[in-house]
Amino acid sequence: MASKLTRNNKNYSIYSHKEIILSAGSIGSPHILQVSGVGCRKKLKNAGIQVIHDLPGVGENLQDHLEFNFQYRCKKANYA
Repeated sequence: MASKLTRNNKNYSIYSHKEIILSAGSIGSPHILQVSGVGCRKKLKNAGIQVIHDLPGVGENLQDHLEFNFQYRCKKANYA
């Protein structure tokens, strides 16, 4: 298995005998996979991307867990 990348206008190939872990976040990872040809065949073909591996779940079911933190100062310590 190999991964190709370009850095500072130089092309590199990284080879692996087992697996390559792609870690670019919940939005970046599916994007990189899809533009590399891994994803839903129909969507990739419609975007003009050569299909390397038909994997329909790529880029689906993103569940963004928003959270809000509130802090406040109590006037009396026994309220905390």
